[in-house]
Amino acid sequence: MKHTISNISDEILAAFLDGNATAGETQLILDTMSEDAELRELLSISQEVDAEFELANRDFEYIPMNAMAASCEEGAYCCLECEKYILRSYNIDFDENELLTDALTNGWTKENGTALHNVGRHLEKRGLKVTREYKATIDDLAQALNDGLRVIVAVDGGELLGDRFEEMREDKLIGPIPDHTVVVLSVDQQNNTIKIYDPNSLTDEDAYTIRIFQDAWNDSHNYLVGVGK
Repeated sequence: MKHTISNISDEILAAFLDGNATAGETQLILDTMSEDAELRELLSISQEVDAEFELANRDFEYIPMNAMAASCEEGAYCCLECEKYILRSYNIDFDENELLTDALTNGWTKENGTALHNVGRHLEKRGLKVTREYKATIDDLAQALNDGLRVIVAVDGGELLGDRFEEMREDKLIGPIPDHTVVVLSVDQQNNTIKIYDPNSLTDEDAYTIRIFQDAWNDSHNYLVGVGK
């Protein structure tokens, strides 16, 4: 569900909170603050949390290797669904029950999801080459796809399909939560668009602006899993 504060869109607000808003967008937010109590509250919380986080983490950076991707519908596992999608794209046969059994037996998947460092284990077992990296960039995504790789990334699922306003508030109060994985299908930097396969979506592919995608992806420190033969 898309949430809008006055005439400030989720996308502009996210850019402002991340320090990436244009001069015009910044002025729009400043002009709106005087009349919108909800906006003032969010920005106040953001400033307080940012100040506390800077003091607490001045010499420390958290890399969420053990974060759990688990926001799929009940009875489904987003990481497993992404891996199945990639196996199909390579025309590799598999048994769905066997995949789930392997995931549980080997500890790759637990009741609360799959740790990010275990994303891609089924693909490795079936002979595919898997690489994992943090702090990847949009250019890295585009290059991986141009090289013929399949790509899984970890994101905050709510920032894509949920109430993005509430997700931004959650980021500030609780911290980033990379709780979901998706397959990146294409990166069109000229048209500012990224297409993904999202196991939580009702459609085969979804398109987002790079800014919205980046905001959700940042929660995992831009975790990228590249898959090739």
